[in-house]
Amino acid sequence: MACFPFCVLFLLSVPSVALLYGVVCEASSPTSSPAPSPNPISCDIVHIIQSAGQFSDFLQLLSETGDADKFQAQANKTHVGITIFVPIDKAFTRWPASTLLKNVTQEQKVRLCEYHALRKWYPLASLQQTEDNITSTYATSSAGEGRFTFNVTDDNGSIEIKTGWVTASIISTLHNEAPCSIFAVDGVLMPQDIFGLPTPPPPEPSPPASPPSSTPSSLIGSPSPGSSSPPALSIGPAGQRNSAASECYSEGLLVSFLLLCFCHLRYSY
Repeated sequence: MACFPFCVLFLLSVPSVALLYGVVCEASSPTSSPAPSPNPISCDIVHIIQSAGQFSDFLQLLSETGDADKFQAQANKTHVGITIFVPIDKAFTRWPASTLLKNVTQEQKVRLCEYHALRKWYPLASLQQTEDNITSTYATSSAGEGRFTFNVTDDNGSIEIKTGWVTASIISTLHNEAPCSIFAVDGVLMPQDIFGLPTPPPPEPSPPASPPSSTPSSLIGSPSPGSSSPPALSIGPAGQRNSAASECYSEGLLVSFLLLCFCHLRYSY
């Protein structure tokens, strides 16, 4: 019986030690925190264009070239942003896009798509203040300075983009908040760095030469068909000959008349 207090003390101390060990382990182990969520996309380019409709051709171009990911990565740089000009589907059916886009290579498709974007966010109000501004595009950084540029100007409230091949206008705004602006344009931007300089239109044909107003000499004095008026008197040597013949004829008649009178008087006596 002498060991009873000792056994009781031992049994009571075991749970206490275990509890104390658990508290110590819990305090010493690092607290697991949830992984930080990625930054939300502030400008989902493909979703914005798809939601607007009538841009399936440009969406296909974004997909074929892989530029959709490039543009989205640029938009995610919120301190810089991006500006995109999206042609409507009808623009791809008009000349020159309907003809020139049939024979482009894959690399040219990439540059063509990049030609429709700027490596900076420009709100609509900023573009409305431009005048004949030569602007570098997303494709300029890939091809070199001075290449794949176009002219942006505001023409009485209408923003025009001139490439040398086409003059496209902004017709609607799909998105106009930082870090990206997306504008609908009515023409496909055709860069001279791919398609060269446009061929000047052929000159307009000159009007046919008017016929001479002078009447041929062979027709002078001839009556017009169906006209009963006498011919005009001839002037010149031919007219003089006609006058001399008339005088001779008159003199002959006079001589004949005198001879008849002489014969008549002679035989009457």
